[in-house]
Amino acid sequence: MKESHIDSIPFKAWHSRIDKSTQTLILEIVDKIANYLNDPSNVEMSAKIAAKQSDFYQWNPPSLASGLGGIVLLFVYLYRTTEEEKWLVAARRFMSLAAQGTHQYPLATPSAFGGSAGFASILDQISRDENRYSHTLETFNAKVAMQVIEREWVRPQHGVADSDYDAINGAAGILGYLINIPSPTSIVQDAIQKLLAYLIYLADQDDEIHRRWFISPDLFPPVDRYHKEYPQGYFNCGLAHGITGPLASLSLAWREGYRISGQREAIFSVGQWLINRQAKDDYGIGWPAGIPLEMELDQFQNCSLRITRDGWCYGTPGVSRALWLAGNAIDDKSFRDIAIQGIESVLHRPITNRNIDSPTICHGISGLLMICLRFSHEVENSLVEEHISKLVHQILNLFQPDLPLGFRDEEKPNVFVDDPGLLTGTTGVLLALLAAATQIEPKWDRTFLIA
Repeated sequence: MKESHIDSIPFKAWHSRIDKSTQTLILEIVDKIANYLNDPSNVEMSAKIAAKQSDFYQWNPPSLASGLGGIVLLFVYLYRTTEEEKWLVAARRFMSLAAQGTHQYPLATPSAFGGSAGFASILDQISRDENRYSHTLETFNAKVAMQVIEREWVRPQHGVADSDYDAINGAAGILGYLINIPSPTSIVQDAIQKLLAYLIYLADQDDEIHRRWFISPDLFPPVDRYHKEYPQGYFNCGLAHGITGPLASLSLAWREGYRISGQREAIFSVGQWLINRQAKDDYGIGWPAGIPLEMELDQFQNCSLRITRDGWCYGTPGVSRALWLAGNAIDDKSFRDIAIQGIESVLHRPITNRNIDSPTICHGISGLLMICLRFSHEVENSLVEEHISKLVHQILNLFQPDLPLGFRDEEKPNVFVDDPGLLTGTTGVLLALLAAATQIEPKWDRTFLIA
């Protein structure tokens, strides 16, 4: 049951921290690219090009991450920031196209980025400006809840894959959506309770070493490098696919008034585990992408942790944001202090040391920008505030006006993809730039478990 008392979180009214000329430039760029995206044939053509350029890219029309759903969010946010009716018309049109896409690409899972929770979050955003979607939203909320309730979250033979619990496909991301439903039905509340119980279970350990979120090689994603880097299995530390996602989700649930037995202890346990596994470099602290089992067993006696890229998906920005949310949830100043130390360390690093060359949200500059924007509205920190403008200009320096989408995802070094989507594409970049340039809070970023 949701508690009626919700602790207040200090929050300053959303406002832009960049100069007027840069705001104007951003609005011009966003308007140009959004007008291009407003033609479905252009989006379809871009998706086909991206599929040829990438080893991983898959366009899925109803998907929030890599489909028309993300473009709906862009048009809705454009409508809110510009008050131009044409963008709400565009949002309705693309919402209809995304819905049609579910016939060919059914939403078979409740995942937050490619499944029914992701689709429901799109409906949730557009329904705030269009009442016509209210009934459909209620239907989809019930669908998400039923998919959650009918699933057995703990595997029969135990063990876990990152897609079971993570922000992208798993329990953390789904919970992140459900807790933001304003008037949850009993079935939605039951689903929330089930996800909370699962994530609390996951946060525990079977013995001194074996945490339940340990991923064994037989449950790795189909990526060869995992077997090379983690031959005996590993603990994933990322916000997108690691235990940091459940930490953020449990903390956000606590903030929203969803509090059950063991939740506070789970938040503290996971947060402390991450804090104890921070690494250091010349610029401060950071976190690895993952920790090999042999290193965990050795208690880091014969090897040291290596800080990974400074992205949303993996790295110090995502971990720092989750620790901040956890510190607010359980009122632990030490968590908040480490969170600030972490994000400051990122910003002290030279750009070349951050290893986020892409302008995108997932593994790029826009993800770091969004996290800094959230920090800047909750804590007084001159370093964070001054870097918002720097990050914006770093993104703008990657703008290519001769390209239809303006920005390209750098999927891996020197592999560029013309992706129109939200998670790894131009739509996400435009949303982040708009968030930095306008006075309208980007409610859409809740999907990323940073707010």
